[in-house]
Amino acid sequence: MSDEEWPPPEARARAALWEAERRLKAREYVAAAVALEDAVARGDTTTAAVARGLRQLAAAGYRHESGDAVRARRHLVGARERLADDGFGPEEIE
Repeated sequence: MSDEEWPPPEARARAALWEAERRLKAREYVAAAVALEDAVARGDTTTAAVARGLRQLAAAGYRHESGDAVRARRHLVGARERLADDGFGPEEIE
């Protein structure tokens, strides 16, 4: 029996990203942020960076839904910048 963690941490991180994507599309922003915590904790540097950008996007959605347009816009701009820094252009972010 191996002492290796199964599934591997990076696979768990990728699964968390997919779960977060599903939650974001369903406008379940808090659930998306929770799913992204696992990706931040278990992912490699790139995966964790993308997860942080998506978590900021989830915060923007939450702020928008709660009627806080100013903070929603600020989070959205920050998410776009963070994701662009990681090599995602506007077409991948939208």
